[in-house]
Amino acid sequence: MRFRSKTLSSSTTSATMTDQLNNQTYNYSFQNFHTQSITDCVTPGYHRIRREKSVLPYLPVNIDDWQTTGTPEYHSVRRNSDNKREYGTQFMYEPYVVEVPSIPSTDPAIISYVMNAAIAEAKSSTFDILTTMAEVGKTREMIYSRAKSVVDIGTRTANKTTARMRPRPKGRKSLASWGHEWASRFNGYWLEARYGWRPLIGEIGNGVQYVQEMFNEDRMNESKAKASEDISASATNTYTGSLRKIYSTASRSGTRTYRGYALAVGDFNKLPQVQPVTTAWEIVPYSFVVDWFVDIASFLQASTPIPGVDIRASGYSIKTEYEAERTWISQASASPLYTFESATQGRYWSKREIYARTPSGVMVPRLYPRLNTLRTLDLASLLIQRALPIVSLLKKGK
Repeated sequence: MRFRSKTLSSSTTSATMTDQLNNQTYNYSFQNFHTQSITDCVTPGYHRIRREKSVLPYLPVNIDDWQTTGTPEYHSVRRNSDNKREYGTQFMYEPYVVEVPSIPSTDPAIISYVMNAAIAEAKSSTFDILTTMAEVGKTREMIYSRAKSVVDIGTRTANKTTARMRPRPKGRKSLASWGHEWASRFNGYWLEARYGWRPLIGEIGNGVQYVQEMFNEDRMNESKAKASEDISASATNTYTGSLRKIYSTASRSGTRTYRGYALAVGDFNKLPQVQPVTTAWEIVPYSFVVDWFVDIASFLQASTPIPGVDIRASGYSIKTEYEAERTWISQASASPLYTFESATQGRYWSKREIYARTPSGVMVPRLYPRLNTLRTLDLASLLIQRALPIVSLLKKGK
C-alpha cells in the first residue's frame, strides 16, 4: 500500500468584529482548502500484464477529494443609551451554527446484493437450458390458453347475429360482480404478460444469442451490478443571546453508489448451462417476490461451483458524493436596550467525493428491498389475485 496526499489549493479568509460596547476587537479566520488523498496498491508487472492482455488483480483503492469555503456574516448592533455599536464581519461555530448531520455508514445489505449479483452474472451462461425445460409445462399451458381465447373470440364474433336472437338471461350483474370479474381479468393479463410472455421472449432471445456465441473464442465474462442510496439530510438551530438571535441551517445533498464487479474465465458457450440448485429455487412459487427483498437467486448462482468456470477478479466499490452547506444570519433579540440595524448571511460550503474499492467474494444475502413502480404493481396484483378467490368463497358461504 502507498499513501499520497496533495493540497490542490489553500487560503485563509479573515474577519474581524469591533465591539465598542466592551472596547475589544475580535479576530476570526476560516481555512478554505481543496485536498486529495489516495491510498492504493502497486501492481507488479502492470505494463507486462496489459501487453499480454492478462487479468489484472482487483486491488484496494481509497480516494478522498475534499474542498470547502466560507463567507462571514456582517452585522451591526447599536446600544440605545450611548449609541455604541458592535459591528463587523464574523465567522461563527458551534453552538451558534448547527453542524451538518454525520454521513451515514455504508449499508452491508447493499454491498452483499451488488457483490453476489455481479458474481452470479459473470458465472452465468447466456442460456440456462435446465430452467427453461423445467418451465416448459407452464409455457405450453400459457400458449394454449391464449390460443384458445383467440379462437373463442372468433367464434363469438361469427355467431354474433345468432347470439342477439337468443333470449337475454333474467337479471343483471351487480356492480360488485362486474368489478370482481374485471379485476380478475386485469390481474390475470398483467401477471401473464409480466411473468409469462416477457420471460418467454427473453428466453428466445437468449437462445438465439447462445447460438451466435457458440463459435466465439472469447473466454472472459465481465459483469457489473449497481445500486445507490440517497444520503441527503438537514438540520436547523436557533441560538438566543443577550443582543441577538442567530438562526442557522445545515443541509446535505448527495448519493452513495455501490458497484459490484466480477470477471470470470471459462468455457461458457460450448454447452448450455445446467445449475440444479438455481433451477430448484426458480420453480419455487413466488421465489421471485422473495428475491425482491432478499436476493437468494444471485447468492445461489454465485456460490454454486460451475465446472470449467473460474472467478479471477471480484470486489465492490463505494462512491460517496455530496455537497454540504451551513448558513446563519442574526436577527434582533427582544431587548429594548439594543437596536439591531443590519445583517448579511454567513455561509460554509463543502464538496466531497470519497471512493473506496475493496476486493471481495460471495457474501451472505441480507434484507434489501428493491421495489420500484412496476414491482409494486406486480405485488398488488399478486395480492389481489390471492384475495379474489377468498372473497368468492365468503360470498358463497353467505
